[in-house]
Amino acid sequence: MARKLTVSTITGAIAAALIVIFVMSLNSSGGSAAFAQVLERLHGSAYTFKAVVGTANEGDGGIVPRAAVLPPGRMRYDAPTGIGDISVIVNAESSESIILFHRNKTAIKRTPTPEDDPEVAGLFAFCVEPIEQLWGLRDGDEEPLGTKQIDGRLAEGFKVMREGKRQTLDITIWADVKSGMPILVEIRATSRHDPDSYGTVTMSDFDLRDDLDPALFSLDAPTGYTLAYSKTLDEIDADRVTSAEADRVVQVLSLWSDGNKDKAIELLMAIDWTQPIEFAEKPYVFALSEAEYIALNPGDQQAAMTEALDQAKTIRMIARELAARAKQATANGDYDRAVSYLDAGWHLGDLLSRDPESMVIVRLVGLAVQQLMLTETIELHKTTGDTDALQEAERLLQSARDEAAAIKKQATGR
Repeated sequence: MARKLTVSTITGAIAAALIVIFVMSLNSSGGSAAFAQVLERLHGSAYTFKAVVGTANEGDGGIVPRAAVLPPGRMRYDAPTGIGDISVIVNAESSESIILFHRNKTAIKRTPTPEDDPEVAGLFAFCVEPIEQLWGLRDGDEEPLGTKQIDGRLAEGFKVMREGKRQTLDITIWADVKSGMPILVEIRATSRHDPDSYGTVTMSDFDLRDDLDPALFSLDAPTGYTLAYSKTLDEIDADRVTSAEADRVVQVLSLWSDGNKDKAIELLMAIDWTQPIEFAEKPYVFALSEAEYIALNPGDQQAAMTEALDQAKTIRMIARELAARAKQATANGDYDRAVSYLDAGWHLGDLLSRDPESMVIVRLVGLAVQQLMLTETIELHKTTGDTDALQEAERLLQSARDEAAAIKKQATGR
């Protein structure tokens, strides 16, 4: 279905972005020699590292979540999530961020406001301290953990506790004894209000880099990506024209909603489906694309979705009425009339599903309508004994089912 890119919809990305929130919210204080060495090693350096949220060792499909830091103060995090691969890019100097949802080529850009609470602003609360202070956990309050071998390297460990208003960070750092380069960092963030509520982040495979492309840290939406929450319905509705036959479809929906079912069906049956059927402005169930919906500001998104769902419900009711009338016509032996009903219903569904750029939920409704019509068409041809028509209807039904399954998989990743 169409995914509203609101806080509730990007829940799948929140877990993946926790690493950025944790990293950017660490505070700096004074310094033991070993911590000073770590800080000196990374200060002003570009580097990458593996970043795993929770207990998983690998990302979905074998993709390992990684983060990259580019001085002065930019970070990028790439990871798989339940809603597809995402990239989170932040600029600590300007407190701006952008999230790229690669599956549906969508971007959400955010500049925190003065009212934002850095600790609870959620997915966009990235920018509290400059990135070069990432390893500035020093000043003698750290707990030394001694040394141990990690991946064949002698590492010295330190443990630091940091108290926030709403969470406690338990941070363990193991750094190479010789170079001061971090080898392993483990962070556990525990809610101060609910000790049983916590999240973990593991950071490893640190690599100093001097070849990071600055373009990867751009806060502009890439070419071909839709910038969410950037337009109004008035802007999207501009420069469109409704064709004559499309206007008759609109009248069908209006008549049905007013209770004039017979007139609505009569008008629907009279539509010339060979003529251009193009919609402007309303009804949004036909006129609004997925990208246009995503680009709307939240208020207009809600208005457009509410209207589209109402219209989709009306179309489903019309489809069920057409199927019932076709079944009755078949029982009466009026096969031509039955075919006319089912053909009109199939075309109505096709209006919703024909454009791959249409809203996802709209396409699925259209395919459901087509499947209903084709199921009844199959029963009709079984009755008439028209083998060729029966096989074609069965082929179209399977095609509609396959397309619906593909859309759902693309939308959900499953």
